Amino acid sequence: MAVTVIEITVDDLPGMARQYGEGLIIQDCDMNPYEAANVVNETFIHGGILLERKEFQKVMVFQNDNWTNLLFPFFQVKLDTGKLVAWQFFTYQTCHSVFLTDYIRGKRSILGEKW
Repeated sequence: MAVTVIEITVDDLPGMARQYGEGLIIQDCDMNPYEAANVVNETFIHGGILLERKEFQKVMVFQNDNWTNLLFPFFQVKLDTGKLVAWQFFTYQTCHSVFLTDYIRGKRSILGEKW
């Protein structure tokens, strides 16, 4: 399935939350966004996080503090949230992932570190 990559700004994030609800942000990602989307889709399907084999079809790219960040909105996917939270916790040191609403509120990580 083709993935659409859209460039946004950090100022667009509150609007993304209103439009799409929740999402997952992977911070400081130096991978090509298309490649990253494929890796996330494959990993989440294999791990039972993405349900009904519905993949992320859209990824947004934005810069903040000289980091390239990827936003995967949850609007078109079904997720096992328990497995997602476990994945986020165990991969935080490498993926630096955080939920969109936490990022907007200024929480840098699942441990609640503030910006």
